[in-house]
Amino acid sequence: MSDQTVGGPLKQAEERLTESIKRLLEPGEQYQSVMYAQSGPNPRLAPLIPFGVLFVHRRFVVVTDRNIVLCKCGKLGHEATAVLARLPREGPVGMTHEGVVWGKVMIGGKRYWAQPTNVVGFNRAFAAA
Repeated sequence: MSDQTVGGPLKQAEERLTESIKRLLEPGEQYQSVMYAQSGPNPRLAPLIPFGVLFVHRRFVVVTDRNIVLCKCGKLGHEATAVLARLPREGPVGMTHEGVVWGKVMIGGKRYWAQPTNVVGFNRAFAAA
Protein backbone atom coordinates (compact mmCIF):
# COMPACT_ATOMS: atom_id res chain seq x y z
CA MET A 1 0.00 0.00 0.00
CA SER A 2 1.32 3.43 -0.88
CA ASP A 3 1.05 6.72 1.00
CA GLN A 4 -1.59 7.79 -1.53
CA THR A 5 -4.21 5.49 0.04
CA VAL A 6 -7.00 6.92 2.19
CA GLY A 7 -5.09 6.46 5.47
CA GLY A 8 -1.75 7.70 4.10
CA PRO A 9 -2.06 11.49 4.47
CA LEU A 10 -3.88 11.21 7.80
CA LYS A 11 -1.26 8.86 9.16
CA GLN A 12 1.51 11.23 8.04
CA ALA A 13 -0.20 14.18 9.74
CA GLU A 14 -0.59 12.19 12.96
CA GLU A 15 3.08 11.16 12.89
CA ARG A 16 4.15 14.76 12.23
CA LEU A 17 2.08 15.96 15.21
CA THR A 18 3.44 13.23 17.48
CA GLU A 19 7.04 14.03 16.54
CA SER A 20 6.54 17.77 17.05
CA ILE A 21 5.09 17.12 20.52
CA LYS A 22 7.93 14.78 21.51
CA ARG A 23 10.50 17.46 20.55
CA LEU A 24 8.92 19.86 23.06
CA LEU A 25 8.82 17.48 26.01
CA GLU A 26 11.43 17.22 28.73
CA PRO A 27 13.99 14.41 28.46
CA GLY A 28 12.40 11.11 29.49
CA GLU A 29 8.86 12.55 29.56
CA GLN A 30 6.34 10.17 27.96
CA TYR A 31 3.56 11.46 25.67
CA GLN A 32 0.21 9.75 26.36
CA SER A 33 -2.66 11.67 24.76
CA VAL A 34 -3.46 14.90 22.93
CA MET A 35 -6.57 17.02 22.48
CA TYR A 36 -7.16 19.98 20.16
CA ALA A 37 -8.66 23.08 21.80
CA GLN A 38 -9.00 26.73 20.89
CA SER A 39 -9.60 29.97 22.75
CA GLY A 40 -11.45 33.02 21.54
CA PRO A 41 -15.06 33.45 20.51
CA ASN A 42 -17.47 30.55 20.29
CA PRO A 43 -16.37 28.58 17.19
CA ARG A 44 -19.93 28.54 15.87
CA LEU A 45 -20.07 32.35 16.00
CA ALA A 46 -16.50 33.19 14.93
CA PRO A 47 -17.35 33.22 11.19
CA LEU A 48 -20.05 35.82 11.87
CA ILE A 49 -17.68 38.20 13.68
CA PRO A 50 -15.70 40.49 11.34
CA PHE A 51 -12.10 39.28 11.48
CA GLY A 52 -13.19 36.73 14.13
CA VAL A 53 -10.45 34.35 13.06
CA LEU A 54 -7.87 36.85 14.38
CA PHE A 55 -9.10 36.23 17.93
CA VAL A 56 -8.83 32.42 17.75
CA HIS A 57 -5.79 30.78 19.35
CA ARG A 58 -5.38 27.08 18.57
CA ARG A 59 -3.74 24.81 21.14
CA PHE A 60 -2.83 21.20 21.73
CA VAL A 61 -3.44 19.94 25.27
CA VAL A 62 -1.01 17.09 25.86
CA VAL A 63 -1.09 14.58 28.71
CA THR A 64 2.29 13.20 29.67
CA ASP A 65 3.36 10.94 32.51
CA ARG A 66 4.36 14.10 34.47
CA ASN A 67 2.18 17.05 33.42
CA ILE A 68 -0.55 18.45 31.28
CA VAL A 69 1.31 20.49 28.66
CA LEU A 70 -0.38 23.30 26.75
CA CYS A 71 1.25 23.73 23.33
CA LYS A 72 0.85 26.32 20.61
CA CYS A 73 -0.31 25.04 17.20
CA GLY A 74 1.52 25.79 13.98
CA LYS A 75 -0.18 27.84 11.28
CA LEU A 76 -1.76 24.79 9.65
CA GLY A 77 -2.56 23.05 12.94
CA HIS A 78 -0.52 19.93 12.19
CA GLU A 79 2.41 20.64 14.50
CA ALA A 80 3.03 21.80 18.05
CA THR A 81 5.47 24.71 17.92
CA ALA A 82 6.00 25.85 21.52
CA VAL A 83 5.17 24.99 25.12
CA LEU A 84 2.93 27.67 26.62
CA ALA A 85 2.34 26.12 30.05
CA ARG A 86 2.98 23.04 32.15
CA LEU A 87 0.11 22.25 34.48
CA PRO A 88 -0.03 19.70 37.29
CA ARG A 89 -1.85 16.43 36.66
CA GLU A 90 -4.53 17.08 39.26
CA GLY A 91 -7.50 15.58 37.48
CA PRO A 92 -9.21 15.10 34.16
CA VAL A 93 -10.31 18.02 32.02
CA GLY A 94 -14.00 18.73 32.52
CA MET A 95 -16.56 20.30 30.25
CA THR A 96 -18.19 23.35 31.84
CA HIS A 97 -20.78 23.51 29.07
CA GLU A 98 -21.26 20.68 26.62
CA GLY A 99 -22.60 21.50 23.19
CA VAL A 100 -23.22 19.13 20.31
CA VAL A 101 -20.15 20.16 18.32
CA TRP A 102 -18.17 22.44 20.66
CA GLY A 103 -18.07 22.58 24.46
CA LYS A 104 -16.37 24.91 26.94
CA VAL A 105 -13.39 23.45 28.77
CA MET A 106 -11.38 25.08 31.56
CA ILE A 107 -7.63 24.44 31.32
CA GLY A 108 -5.25 26.25 33.63
CA GLY A 109 -7.97 28.73 34.62
CA LYS A 110 -8.69 29.77 31.02
CA ARG A 111 -11.71 28.93 28.85
CA TYR A 112 -11.12 26.90 25.72
CA TRP A 113 -13.42 25.28 23.20
CA ALA A 114 -13.09 21.59 22.41
CA GLN A 115 -15.17 18.92 20.75
CA PRO A 116 -16.91 16.75 23.39
CA THR A 117 -15.73 13.50 21.78
CA ASN A 118 -12.13 14.71 22.08
CA VAL A 119 -12.60 15.49 25.78
CA VAL A 120 -14.07 12.03 26.46
CA GLY A 121 -11.16 10.28 24.71
CA PHE A 122 -8.66 12.60 26.38
CA ASN A 123 -10.09 11.82 29.84
CA ARG A 124 -10.04 8.06 29.14
CA ALA A 125 -6.34 8.28 28.33
CA PHE A 126 -5.80 10.47 31.41
CA ALA A 127 -7.53 7.91 33.66
CA ALA A 128 -5.60 5.01 32.14
CA ALA A 129 -2.24 6.73 32.69
